[in-house]
Amino acid sequence: MIALTISHILASIIKKKYQRNRPYLTYPETKTLSKLLKDHSFPSGHTTSIFSIVTPFMYHVPSMTIYLFLLASIVGVSRIYIGLHYPSDVMAGAILGVGTGIVIVYFNAVVFTI
Repeated sequence: MIALTISHILASIIKKKYQRNRPYLTYPETKTLSKLLKDHSFPSGHTTSIFSIVTPFMYHVPSMTIYLFLLASIVGVSRIYIGLHYPSDVMAGAILGVGTGIVIVYFNAVVFTI
């Protein structure tokens, strides 16, 4: 929960700093959902969220790593597929989510081993 919260705050800050239009705004021929998002596209918030959630689980339950990584990747690819994000938005979201998850895992390891 901590990783998700921190990653969401960071993604929101980055979205405000790098105000990148979504693909359907830049390319009107893009097919997308009828419910369009009003915020900026960089980084992908959904991708950031799922990677920040699965990263601690991948660390603590290594046997689930491939399944969790595939699940998170499907979320990221779906964001591109439905025309709401560029591939770089999704990649940045994955990096931000994994990075936040790793920091929280190691922070917890240090705090709770004292």
